[in-house]
Amino acid sequence: MRYLLIKASLLDNNLQWMQRFANQHNVKLAPHGKTTITPAFFHQQLEHGAWGITIASPAQAQVAVLSGAKNIIMANQLVGLTNMMIISQLIKHYDVNFYCCVDSKRNIEALEDFFASHKQKLNILIEMGVDGGRCGCRTEQEMMTLAQHIHQSSHLNLKGIEVYEGLFMAITQSKKLETFSIVLLQSPSNYNKNSSFKKYHWLQGLALLGMTLLLNVLISSKS
Repeated sequence: MRYLLIKASLLDNNLQWMQRFANQHNVKLAPHGKTTITPAFFHQQLEHGAWGITIASPAQAQVAVLSGAKNIIMANQLVGLTNMMIISQLIKHYDVNFYCCVDSKRNIEALEDFFASHKQKLNILIEMGVDGGRCGCRTEQEMMTLAQHIHQSSHLNLKGIEVYEGLFMAITQSKKLETFSIVLLQSPSNYNKNSSFKKYHWLQGLALLGMTLLLNVLISSKS
């Protein structure tokens, strides 16, 4: 039988260092729970000041919620009635703020139909991707089009833009990364020029996922 031993002092140092880094840079920390799926780790990360937990699937979201997480980012698209029902039940029975990604009109329509039928609202992040990538919008225009579809929905709340910087691995992509970053950073001002989005207030920041960065431009409706 094999055992995994974790030195408590090293783990505690890692927890403190990561939270201190987030605090120093005025960002919210949402460690990616997919790495461990260990409630004990989730508890410690939250106790050290993590804003929430990032997950990759509804099943992982269940673990995070039962571990005490109040803010959950699913860095993935929510598809399929079974998965939607899991999230619907979490929202219904627990005090949790859940966010998921979208990158297509079809997904937006499916989410709207499901959550409207359950009289619930769902928080949405528009995912930006790169050419040749697995998912995500490729251009600002695609992103703006999806945002308009979400805005027309009565049960989906547009909460920001999500992107995984790990997609930019090669040094040859540095120019693309620069261009891509400019598009993201300019997006809030571009939305504000559109009368359809005057009711939104954009807050710009970075949410940390483990050792990677998620650009997360949060939006909150003006009261």
